[in-house]
Parts: sequence; structure tokens; C-alpha cells
Amino acid sequence: RAAYRMRGATGLSTVGDEGAAPRLREAFDDGDARVRARAVRGYARVGGEAVEAVRPLVNARNDLVRGAAVDALVTMESDDAVELLARAARRGNERLRLAVVRRLGALGRRDATGVLLGSLRDPSASVRRAAARSVAAVIAEADAVPAGDVRDRLLAERPFEADGLLAVFRAVAAERTGADRRAAPADATAGSEERVDTETKRYAAWLYCELLESADPTAADRSTAVEWLIDALDHRDRLVADLAAVYLPRIASTSGTGDGLPDDETDSALGVDIKRNLRALAGDEAASDAARERARAVLRRFKRAVVEAAADRDVEYVYVRWPADYTESYNE
Repeated sequence: RAAYRMRGATGLSTVGDEGAAPRLREAFDDGDARVRARAVRGYARVGGEAVEAVRPLVNARNDLVRGAAVDALVTMESDDAVELLARAARRGNERLRLAVVRRLGALGRRDATGVLLGSLRDPSASVRRAAARSVAAVIAEADAVPAGDVRDRLLAERPFEADGLLAVFRAVAAERTGADRRAAPADATAGSEERVDTETKRYAAWLYCELLESADPTAADRSTAVEWLIDALDHRDRLVADLAAVYLPRIASTSGTGDGLPDDETDSALGVDIKRNLRALAGDEAASDAARERARAVLRRFKRAVVEAAADRDVEYVYVRWPADYTESYNE
């Protein structure tokens, strides 16, 4: 019976003696999908290394078996295993591509991260979002993949499409963590299966801000960005809220690179009255004290930038003590 064979596969995976891997490999052809899934996952767990034996299961029609085969390759973590995962991420059907990019985040390898970066251009929105989540998870957890290197590779993809890199990283930054879901009312989380850990969300928010700051102001959807950043000033995660406070003045500036106070022309182009929204947040008693203070701090930063810009203008200032001083300076 299948139930007994499943228990046998589980037992072999747990014991992991010298003969476990060959016996588990024999179960790859079992008639029950549950047995095959447990066998292939256990095979990698006990040290099985034959990637070619796992290859047929990666393309299995059954989701359970296919996911277990991908898990096995991630556990193997060999060059051949990553190569097979990369091929599946490029050529597999949508379900297979989604399974691969979801699990590749567990590998702190540069080649695996390269696969994920390629999947950010996948035709499927679900795959792109999963890839963005995994990219953020990799740089949050893996010392072998520096965050700056990932950012630089993403910046090479400019110009960004509105529904491309910017959209997927913003979506990941907006996902609920486990703590968010526990704190929110039941009806607020009903029907939502998205979940991301705190560090992943922080790095997704950072990547989003970095990419947005470097994007072409005329091509990027800065209206949506500014609205998200203003809302993020009251984010549950203090670090994400602080990121929003730092990047908002840069991204809302007229040129997209400075810190100038948004003017009426800028507000019109963005479709957002930034100053009014910040003042509203600063006076909103329903917002947290920290959010109100961040809004006031951003407004102060805008005003300070105006003063600094005025001081930097190319105007000749001459110290005049007596009228003759100015005449002498002018003649010189």
C-alpha cells in the first residue's frame, strides 16, 4: 500500500544509512505521486548526488512531485543541480518556473542569484514577483551575494518599465510579514497567501528606492512611488519607514536627483500634492507619533534644501563696509 511505502521513504530519509540513497532512488518510479515526492526529497537529504536521476521528476506533471524534485536539487547545491534549475527557470512551464524561483532564494550562490535576476524579466507576473522576493531574501541572508552587486546589476537594466522591476520590488515591500498577519484583523488577511520575512521586506524596499532614484523621471511611475513612500512613513517596520523618509525627498525632487522642495509644477507632473499630504500626515492624530515626526522631518529637509540651494547660486557677494569698498571691488 502507498501509505506503507510513504512511511518507508520517510524512515529511510530519517535514518540516512549507507544504503538509503539507492533504495530511495528506486522509489522514483513508484506509482503513487506522494511516494515519489518523499523519495526524491529524502534522496537529496541523505546525500544523493545523481542529478540526472532527478531530472525526469523536475518535469513531472504532478505539482507535488515537481516541487519535491526542485527541493532536492536545491538541497544538493551542486553546479549540475543549479544548471538544471536554471534551465527549468528559462524553459519550463509557468508552474515549474514559479517553483524554481521560489526555492532558489535558499541558495546563497552567485550563479543561483543570476538565475533569479534573469527571472525578473519572466513573462509571468507571478514568476517576476516570486523572483523579486527571492532576490531580496538572498541579499538579506547570504554574505556571498553583496547587496551592492545585485543593485548594480539591476541598474544595468535601465530604462525600467513601469510594470517591471520597480513594480515587483514595490509589491514585495508591501507584502505582509508573519507578524503583520497576526496583528491584522482576520478579514484583512483572508484570501491572502503572500508572506515575506522582515529582512526580505526591508531589502526589497531598499532595492525599490535605489532603482527608483536612478530611473528616468519621465519613464518611472513616480506618482505611485511618492504615494507609496508617503504611506510608508507610517510603516509597521521602523527601518522601512526610515527608508521612506530618506528617499522621499530625493525621488520627489524636480530633477529626480536633487533634494529641492517640490513646486507646483512638480506636484502637477506627479499628480500628488506632496507638501499637503505630508502636512496632513504630520497633523493626523490617527497616525503614530513616529510617522508624524517623520513627515515633519521630511518637510524640514525640503525647506533646508531650498535654503542651501539659494546659498549655492552663482551670485557675487561683496563685503561692503564703506561705499568706496564696493567701487574698488567693482573696478578690480
